Amino acid sequence: MPTIILPAKSTDEMNDVLGLRYELLEESGVVLDGLSTLGRRVVDALDLYPDTLNLVAYRDAVAIGTARFMSFRARDPLLRGVHDFDDAAVRLEGRIAFVDWLGLKNDALDAQAVAASILEYGMLLLARRPFQHLLGSIPEGVIQALGPAGLERLAIRALGPAVLIPGGGRSVPVAVDLQKFYQRWVASIRDREVLRFQDLFYFSLFEPGEILFVQGERGTSAHVIQEGEVEIVLQKDDRIIPIGTLSGSQLIGEIAMITQEVRTASLLAKTRVRCITMDRQAFLGALDREPHLSMDIFKIFSKRISEANQRIAQATRPGGNV
Repeated sequence: MPTIILPAKSTDEMNDVLGLRYELLEESGVVLDGLSTLGRRVVDALDLYPDTLNLVAYRDAVAIGTARFMSFRARDPLLRGVHDFDDAAVRLEGRIAFVDWLGLKNDALDAQAVAASILEYGMLLLARRPFQHLLGSIPEGVIQALGPAGLERLAIRALGPAVLIPGGGRSVPVAVDLQKFYQRWVASIRDREVLRFQDLFYFSLFEPGEILFVQGERGTSAHVIQEGEVEIVLQKDDRIIPIGTLSGSQLIGEIAMITQEVRTASLLAKTRVRCITMDRQAFLGALDREPHLSMDIFKIFSKRISEANQRIAQATRPGGNV
């Protein structure tokens, strides 16, 4: 099963966020003074801000990570902590968001990679609201996991050196140009028509060897591969036959998702794979509300047919491989 990352919207999802927050604070030894504790859940005034966004990551239906983003209010005493971001805020224009929480269970599989994906998904949602900038403290391990190329891709810049947070490890104060990040993110999507369905997206992370699609099952979802490599395999009798690989911002599984035809092959993660995912039920709901969106899917189908014809033409030319 993949790790999935989504906004906490339902009561159950918010309870998972608050319960995990309590668990992580308790593990770190942080004193819970000033916070409201309801059973094993923790809530504070920031959760009541209308712009607050809570994300939650699930693996095997268990919450393993969470992050919280909200509008930045300069000189708000609630945001006074290890870093004072007021000086940075006065130099930035437009709406500013703040991330004050990003945590994962210690036993989470590749916790830093999951945390980096939670951060990226939060940035994507904030950029579409739209906010212009993000400030906050990011765990040092996440910064290291991203590396220089990842920081550049996400338009993240450090505001100072990492500092020790009591019970929480080392954290780096950062600023993010959300609009620059969003422009790069859009540019990385090959099938631009799918961007009309951004309200349906959530993130999925597959570890090497995990299955994205199973041959013979009916399609219920589609993915845009953002990072990693997927292997296409065909099961014939008792043999597994590799027939190709996919990578690089490709939309996969959309035809079976829409038609609910059975999958003609299985897809396996060769490496760690990060995807943007949308489900059939949410997709059909969007078409019901806005039927004109179907034209964008027809454009993708048309491109698929054209690409298939080009491959056939290339293969049947003299010297080509049939």
